[in-house]
Amino acid sequence: MSRKLTTSGAHRIPLVARFGKTSQDLIRGFTSVRMWWALSGHDIKSRYRGSILGPFWITLTLAMAIAGISMLFGDIFQAEAKSYFPLVGVGLALWIFISTTMTESCRTFIDSAAVIKQSTAPLSLQPIRIIVRNLIAFAHHLIVIIPLLYWSGDLFTASWGWTMLGFGLLVLNLFWMAFFFGIICARFRDVPQVIGAVLMMGMFVSPIFWRPGMATRSSEFVNANPFTHMIEGVRAPLTESYMPEISLIFLIVMCVAGWIAAMAAFFTFRHRVVYYV
Repeated sequence: MSRKLTTSGAHRIPLVARFGKTSQDLIRGFTSVRMWWALSGHDIKSRYRGSILGPFWITLTLAMAIAGISMLFGDIFQAEAKSYFPLVGVGLALWIFISTTMTESCRTFIDSAAVIKQSTAPLSLQPIRIIVRNLIAFAHHLIVIIPLLYWSGDLFTASWGWTMLGFGLLVLNLFWMAFFFGIICARFRDVPQVIGAVLMMGMFVSPIFWRPGMATRSSEFVNANPFTHMIEGVRAPLTESYMPEISLIFLIVMCVAGWIAAMAAFFTFRHRVVYYV
């Protein structure tokens, strides 16, 4: 059954009814495991159909980038290769995961316009689809990251408990961004360009190829940079065996505030998305 594109009464839905429909949408979306898993897998297969290496092309690209950047910046920073290669490898893999997810989140509902207009599938299915397919892509990077951690010895000294907590908080933060940016960008089509500009600048001002402690003159800016804590919350427990307290607090606060904003936007504009796209 297709969604009816009539505007009659669309903006006069009682709050109680809207809350019920929004809750039902979220429950249906998060419990439709087979559906979002199948859609995410289909996205990956479609993207690399006809390719010999398939999604492993992104892994090969990552390996080449790690090698080139580590040799160049390692020489500039006079860093030991055994410790610097994992630093760059983990940082770059996380940055690709973060930036790709945020970029695709801007088109969460726009690219799914046909599905939204022609089916009764829950809207929350689309942000979940974005996160899952990027998690699948990120998993391919472990083929490069694990050997680097083994070579440096960090694989055996890493604080895996803090690492998993940091990664869990990172995914939760990307989840609310998928909801929030999806809604906002469907309504305001200039926002994706803003997000793209922020990500372009973020790559150079975030500690991807260096440690936060190296930026002594701009430490306050580094500590206020959300990307710093999204990266360090996972990388520091891996390569330095500890969780930076400021990163843990920042990720938790950002997660709580972000989910409140995302759910407020989803509750307010969910019934209008079909008209935006």
